[in-house]
Amino acid sequence: MTVTTKNDKNDQSPRVLRRWRHPSMKQFFQQLEDGTVRVTGDDGRSGIFHVDGRYISGDLTQASKHMLVWTGQPELPEIYNYRWTLVPVDTDRPSGWPAEFEDGKS
Repeated sequence: MTVTTKNDKNDQSPRVLRRWRHPSMKQFFQQLEDGTVRVTGDDGRSGIFHVDGRYISGDLTQASKHMLVWTGQPELPEIYNYRWTLVPVDTDRPSGWPAEFEDGKS
């Protein structure tokens, strides 16, 4: 993950939070502070997209939806950052989740 800071207090451009390069499409995907994703191609064209793939602005009007989600997805709370195979199953609860996982308080 790449985190950059603004150099000037008057700079209104969004801060880049994550940056990934698509190996075959030769495009850079950058998560912006406002929750959108900037996609820049090798030819210099760029566009801004919603995480779900909707085009907002710019010369580039198409981008990989998978990379948009990968780049622009919100961070998971630490409680949900675990391997599924390690989650204990509570057979007494209808959801199967242990109570501390279900209510978000662990």
